[in-house]
Amino acid sequence: MKKACTALILAAACLPGLSKEVRAEEHIWTLDADFDEGTIINLNHDPNHDQLQLNNFAKPFRFINVPASARGTVVRVDTDTGEIVGEYKTAPEFRGLNPSRTTVDIYGNVWTGNRGEVEDEKGSVVKIGIVIGGTRCNADGTDNPDGEYVRLDPDKLTYNTCVDRNGDGLIRTSKGLGDIRPWPDNTDGAGGADGIVEDAEDECILIYQRLPGAPGIRHVSVDRENNVWIGGHPPDDDGHYYPTMFYKLNGNTGAIVDSFDASEDTGFGCGGYGGTIVNNNFDQLLGNDILWSASVYQDKLLRYDLSTGEGRCIEVEGSYGIGIDNDGFIWNSMHWPNTITKINPDTGSYEPGFPVDTGGKAGRGVAVTADNTVWSANTNSNTVTRLDSDGNLLATIEVGTAPTGLSVDKAGKIWVTNRESDNIMRINPATNAVDLTVDLGEGAGPYNYSDMTGSVRLSHPPMGFWDVVYDGGCNTLWDRISWNGQEDAVNNGEIIVQVRAATKKAMLASVPFTTVSNGAALTGMKGQFIEVRTTLTTEAPVGDRDLPVLRDLTLEYSELDMTVDIPDLKYSFGFAPFDLDDYITFDPTGDWYDDVIWSHSPVPEGWNVTIDENNVVTVTCPEDETEDVFITFSARLSWDNEECIGAEQEVLFEANHPPVLCDVNAFQCIPKNNKKMFPVPLTGFVCDPDGDPVTVEILSITSDEPTLDKPTDKFTPDADPDCIGTDVAWVRQERDAHGDGRVYVVTFIARDGRGGETEMSLPLKVPHDNNGDCVAVDSGQQYDATEISSGGGNKKKK
Repeated sequence: MKKACTALILAAACLPGLSKEVRAEEHIWTLDADFDEGTIINLNHDPNHDQLQLNNFAKPFRFINVPASARGTVVRVDTDTGEIVGEYKTAPEFRGLNPSRTTVDIYGNVWTGNRGEVEDEKGSVVKIGIVIGGTRCNADGTDNPDGEYVRLDPDKLTYNTCVDRNGDGLIRTSKGLGDIRPWPDNTDGAGGADGIVEDAEDECILIYQRLPGAPGIRHVSVDRENNVWIGGHPPDDDGHYYPTMFYKLNGNTGAIVDSFDASEDTGFGCGGYGGTIVNNNFDQLLGNDILWSASVYQDKLLRYDLSTGEGRCIEVEGSYGIGIDNDGFIWNSMHWPNTITKINPDTGSYEPGFPVDTGGKAGRGVAVTADNTVWSANTNSNTVTRLDSDGNLLATIEVGTAPTGLSVDKAGKIWVTNRESDNIMRINPATNAVDLTVDLGEGAGPYNYSDMTGSVRLSHPPMGFWDVVYDGGCNTLWDRISWNGQEDAVNNGEIIVQVRAATKKAMLASVPFTTVSNGAALTGMKGQFIEVRTTLTTEAPVGDRDLPVLRDLTLEYSELDMTVDIPDLKYSFGFAPFDLDDYITFDPTGDWYDDVIWSHSPVPEGWNVTIDENNVVTVTCPEDETEDVFITFSARLSWDNEECIGAEQEVLFEANHPPVLCDVNAFQCIPKNNKKMFPVPLTGFVCDPDGDPVTVEILSITSDEPTLDKPTDKFTPDADPDCIGTDVAWVRQERDAHGDGRVYVVTFIARDGRGGETEMSLPLKVPHDNNGDCVAVDSGQQYDATEISSGGGNKKKK
């Protein structure tokens, strides 16, 4: 008979969201060293220590993002070391490329447009994220400095905006020059409502959006809300470029949220060749954002108010590169005349004495450093020239062949891209000399002259942020967040705190931030890792930014325990399978997890354990198993396809032991010899090793002496036939007077009610003499004592 054993788990666990005891914890950031655990952009804690406040001047990320226009990629370079950390394709396979203009948003992502995308009168733009730190590794997470993946180790990761699209806990991304990951066009090519990328193998490529009526993208700039404005500027049949549509994209999703027409027929007739967005009341930062966009073939510069929708064209011959100085004036290089002009941002008029000669030929890119000097890239003279704020020539620096673009890095140094020598160079303003050259490889052709570091967008920043990731462990429930600081009602200075959580650090970037109130509960916030982003904003003038200030931030969370209450297991045939989840106590209740996953340790040969998709477990053991077995079960939580081990327990499976004779030598002595029937209750002779109650069923009663030969004799048969199937044997107190005593044998089955049963026999002796010694000799059980037969006895049935 097969015996089925059904398993449940007796476990003490530590699982997120399943708790009886909740242990409150907190983590506080308040010292300089605490704030340095995260990424600080345009904030500082020097000279006012142990707090964060806004910079007066921008300090962008330490990277420059250079469009390798001829190769259809963006190359990212560490501005401190010159190391190339990645190269990224700018459009899916078979789509137009030739990127040029770039902009870097407040969070370090780079946007660039593809000049070569003109199919169906549509342009395209791409957003590329950034990962700083981590460990290079293989697909299985093992260390490999040349691996295709980045493992986001807590002690090595600084910052990440790239998205773990396949949920493997790693970021697959380019590791350097020439490592351009494939980007098939399965679903991304159309752009769609939001433009979120799905097909790119490189997980730092985040958004690809196509824009109707704006082919040949040449204007890309970021506004104060971190949204992106894109403008098309394709060539006509004569090779002259013309303005088209401008679009505003949501900086997080890529969705189109606004637009205006800059074309000559129905719009302003200028703009789209490159530019930037600045505030029109620069000293106070209280005015509207103004989009400035060059229009070289129209000899005009577009000034467009993003709040009012009012725009006009300013006459600027050969309008090309655009920069902004510390006083808010717009500097616009004039390509044909080899000059540059300084424009009042409010009136749009030239400042007195301008335009002036750049000191070089064919000016393109323009940049302004913190000392308010202006730098011009001069393509035809292979120089970069330096001017003071009045336009006086201060220095001429020889650079590579055909310089086009300029940007200022975090340290205040100037970077120039050289289109025909396929390299970029760093200029030290202290020496007016090149101090570093980075080769971009043959065929790069870096033709660009917009903001490649973020310094233009972030100049005199009206906001800065501090971003930190905290690992609470897999058994964490995020409770609340609070902070101390001071805002600035006069200048609209705010402290804005946003949070998001995920089970893997690599997944954080794919989760939207939630803005929280000071001291408010973090409802529904789950996952091992939480990212806290604190943004300080102000409209105070440069030099008067004492507020807002963040002094400390406290994160409260709970380490949670799971409680289970499962009884010991004993074998019992017919046990139905059990749902393991029925024995888990959820406290606090809530949707803190996706699923509970159970597993088990190896089991002895012949045993089998199955746990189905509903966590119902069945354990079967071999037939007639008598040995107890221990099996270890583990319970884990699953959040977002990530399993968190929470508990394991060794569970005892008690085997069933069938009934036995209490004494293997036991027998019943039948007293007297009076021919009467005598009852023998068999249960009194049976014992169960497990203490289970036992039932008995008589199968047969045999004898070694025949029944009397006369069927009519009232003293036949020798055993009552009606006792078969019962637990009491009725036998006659009789024996052959000439024999050696009679021996009956009662054969019966004893059952314990849990599948254990034993067939056993008990001798019943009728002694020849009633002298108290109960001696009877079994001469062979040949007769069925419950039957009689005429003519010679009742042979035992076979």
